[in-house]
Amino acid sequence: QRSGASSSSGGGGGSGSGSGSSANSRKNQEQQQEEEEEEQFVVKSKKQQDDAKYSLIHGKLLQTYLPAYLFATCADWLQGPYKYALYSSYGYTQKDIAHLFVAGYGSGMVLGSIVGGLADTYGRKKLCLFYCASYTFS
Repeated sequence: QRSGASSSSGGGGGSGSGSGSSANSRKNQEQQQEEEEEEQFVVKSKKQQDDAKYSLIHGKLLQTYLPAYLFATCADWLQGPYKYALYSSYGYTQKDIAHLFVAGYGSGMVLGSIVGGLADTYGRKKLCLFYCASYTFS
């Protein structure tokens, strides 16, 4: 579309030889192609900048959140053997202890689904802080 406009404007520029006229036409076409490529590059560059920005934010989130989450999860896993020993010392049978563990994990599954909705409503940060405080005091 643009190339047709450039060739008609370049061709009417003088009474010189046909090769000079076509050289000007080619230069105009090349300039217009370069401008179009630059416009496309700017659009791609903007998208790439947004992707890089979100990638950086995601990386910072992982650096902040992941170590704390892993620490809390490992601490929770370390409690398992001690809970078993504690329940055994109270006189519970292995079957009773198994029921207690299943009840604990089952309630976590049900309440986890509910708390996920609450986190979407009230914000994850508030619920994470509430979880940390309630876990600390329990």
